[in-house]
Amino acid sequence: MPPRSTADAEGAVKSTLQRGKACLACRHRKMRCDSAKPVCGQCVNKGRPEDCEYDAGGIRSRTRMLMESVARLERTVQQLEGANVPRTEPDISYFSEDMVPTYPMMDPGSLATMPDHAYASSSASPSIVEQEQNLHWTVDERQVIPIGPMLISAFLPHADQSFLTRTPQVGQWVQLQLQAAQPTIGVAGAPHPSLINAIYLWGTHFCADQEAKTWSDLFMARAIEHTFKGLEAHNQNYVLDMIQATVLVGHFLLISGQKAESSYQIAAAVSLATSFGLHQLAMLSSSSTTGGPSENNSPLRPPRNREEFENRVEVFWKVFAVDKIWTLIHSGAAHMADGPNPLTRITTPWPGRSGRRHPVSPVRPASEYNGFQ
Repeated sequence: MPPRSTADAEGAVKSTLQRGKACLACRHRKMRCDSAKPVCGQCVNKGRPEDCEYDAGGIRSRTRMLMESVARLERTVQQLEGANVPRTEPDISYFSEDMVPTYPMMDPGSLATMPDHAYASSSASPSIVEQEQNLHWTVDERQVIPIGPMLISAFLPHADQSFLTRTPQVGQWVQLQLQAAQPTIGVAGAPHPSLINAIYLWGTHFCADQEAKTWSDLFMARAIEHTFKGLEAHNQNYVLDMIQATVLVGHFLLISGQKAESSYQIAAAVSLATSFGLHQLAMLSSSSTTGGPSENNSPLRPPRNREEFENRVEVFWKVFAVDKIWTLIHSGAAHMADGPNPLTRITTPWPGRSGRRHPVSPVRPASEYNGFQ
């Protein structure tokens, strides 16, 4: 075989793709990308040209922002995990080293030491609850939301379709917003801001007012950002709200036909649910409802009562269901592992097994998912 010429060698060097120039889909799959535009060769060969998207330099695309948010969530969850609690690492390693942003590291915390005093219930101290709420909301966000009642009214008939778990806290807040003369969202006893913004996001989807739909990007950004802030706050009492917010955003992106973005958010929901042990909830026992030793290895405190236990069960299975819907629609691998490994095996009982009357939300018809192929 004749030796390669100098021109060939120079061409090979020039053909080497610069770091960070590959399309997002090739980075995701860890494949060599030719960086052809508008669609690279790999995406053409895979028959998925719609997945080919490039990071536009200094302009952060919506996909990039969602990927960064998921990376931040993963970092925070890893920092919250106690060293003595063996946890599994869900298969969501979508990011190459050059894609994961660097964030200031906070002091490592343990879920066992997360504060438990600010639980938003009727028995909590109003001053403590108000302090907790003020940590989450900005001044602008705590002002009157003129379209809030309209968004809630549009959302309520479809709440089950969004895979929202109707906790008493959510129900009380909804009633307050619909009855108040000037509804606000940053009030004592309200759900976590991430979940409230996710509910508003879904409200824009079902609302007939076209102007209201222009708010969707704002509510989505707030839901993601407040989830990250909430995890940094180390408060167990809002874990379910933050997981719900993440899966609601992922489901919203899924029905909007945004494959990559929905994948990142659903992966984040799976990561949160499994990191907090919702996939291995033991059957409710008398000790777990009385504050005694729990039968499971969840890093969360034992549930206060049967209803709280069932809420955790239902939230987990809704995360599981949305993940499976994404898998069926896009013929991809599930984000949630489910095998014989003791760390990944799902042991959480099915909703209703302990007496709850509300089943998991029904699967929506495939025709309702825009962009479904």
